[in-house]
Amino acid sequence: VGAEWDFEGAGTFADPATVQLGKDGVASIKADHAFARPGTYFVGLRVTAQREGEVGTPYARIMNLGRVRVVVK
Repeated sequence: VGAEWDFEGAGTFADPATVQLGKDGVASIKADHAFARPGTYFVGLRVTAQREGEVGTPYARIMNLGRVRVVVK
């Protein structure tokens, strides 16, 4: 029901993502981001699920966090 990016690895999750749900029930999320300078970044994506798929309800929400290391040269 929701997703948020943390491109700088600061733990802020300030960049909301749009979740696209396909006809097969598979959700996909796409993002474009440019880093200002070279370095190693630990990009995070926090995804929120809700059993009934209700976007507006604050109840029964489950968050999952994924991180990936990005090296910019």
